[in-house]
Amino acid sequence: MWLLATLFILCVTSTFEKEDVTSFIQGATRVQEPASMDVSPCVARVEDLPKVWKLSVREQQTLAELKAGTDRSNNAQRSIAGAAAARIAFDELLEVALRPGMIREHGEEALDAVVSCASTWTDIPDLQEQAFGRARDMLVGLGVHFAQLKKQGSTCEELKDGGVPTLIRHGNYLRSRLPHNATLDKTLHLLADFVNEAIVDCEDLATLLGFEPSRRLAIFPENATKVAKDTGGSLYSALIAAVDIAGMLADENIKMPAGALQFLGDFWNYLSHYPFPKATELVDQPSSLISIGHFVTDAAINFASGSGIYTVEISYTPWMYRFIRENFYAILQTGNIDLIGKMLKTLQAYKCNSANDVQARDGLNFLLQRFDFGNHSWVKQADLRETSAVNRQGDVNNYEDFLQMHRAWAVCGAFGQRVFEEPETYGSVVRQAMAFADSETEV
Repeated sequence: MWLLATLFILCVTSTFEKEDVTSFIQGATRVQEPASMDVSPCVARVEDLPKVWKLSVREQQTLAELKAGTDRSNNAQRSIAGAAAARIAFDELLEVALRPGMIREHGEEALDAVVSCASTWTDIPDLQEQAFGRARDMLVGLGVHFAQLKKQGSTCEELKDGGVPTLIRHGNYLRSRLPHNATLDKTLHLLADFVNEAIVDCEDLATLLGFEPSRRLAIFPENATKVAKDTGGSLYSALIAAVDIAGMLADENIKMPAGALQFLGDFWNYLSHYPFPKATELVDQPSSLISIGHFVTDAAINFASGSGIYTVEISYTPWMYRFIRENFYAILQTGNIDLIGKMLKTLQAYKCNSANDVQARDGLNFLLQRFDFGNHSWVKQADLRETSAVNRQGDVNNYEDFLQMHRAWAVCGAFGQRVFEEPETYGSVVRQAMAFADSETEV
């Protein structure tokens, strides 16, 4: 899934000017967030940005240089260019994700990429349905492997490590979006049976998660350096587990262990108290800022908005909104296309885009400039080249294809004005968990 893919990408970053990272953020002043989506979370004019969100003089100069190559000063120009860039991202992603090697070696990640990218194409329903159909065929093919495993007896370890929750989460979504398909139904029932048998083998929630929730969620890192290590390590693993748990809870045919929904609420409540640092605390640690940014945006995209399908309310996610806003320009300066794309997708979940939000507009201009520099291709972008040959080894086969897919995946949904869906199945489970966490915070 996207979260696992991100773990492979975090070490591959662009050149970063340390002296320019965070000069625009001064002090520890917190911005008062709107209480709900009834108060717009978007800021259209730069002069209306709170002080801690604004660029410094140096960053204004840097941003001007980045935008200098092409003049897209009005929304119509940005919309046309953004639509073209988004279509190429989608086409490139499909081409890479559907390669036999990718499906064989990274099937769940490829499926995750295709479904989450296709869900953004609400303005081209025919193309979207074709992509969903391809994703369904991928899922059915991947399900055959787990059907074979079930004949030998499902185990807890196979459930934790095998990618079945990703198949179930996307399979149920595809079933709601496509005409009835008996083969898909049969595959989902087989996967549900696999999960139920594996959960019996797990015996309890802690074994399924791989950690004791009450203990893990009582630990807070002491400083920004430790936060970066945590968000790229055990906390990231907890986020993966939360997304998987939510996807399985949403399937009525799966009997989850006691305390599963409680864990989701506790996890989200934990994040609302987590000491996410500002960029000013990471001046000499650009890779740490990127790592933490990936965690926050993945929590937004994969958990809170269900792969970008649903909107997000600030009242449920004040910590997330604050992090995105206060660190936006520092992250923009890293030039990390993956993370900048995910920052824009997170703003999209708050219904903020280049037409109504100045940060989204600056982010879009930056990505379009990089798109121009890359010969109108996302997979040929140079900023994600690996830093070490070690990255080609270990568990990541088809490494170049994997990186190319991730580049296109990161910017899918970052452009245009999205049409979002009402939260059903997975989305309803997540909303329950966030509402529970919100009520706990108020107490």
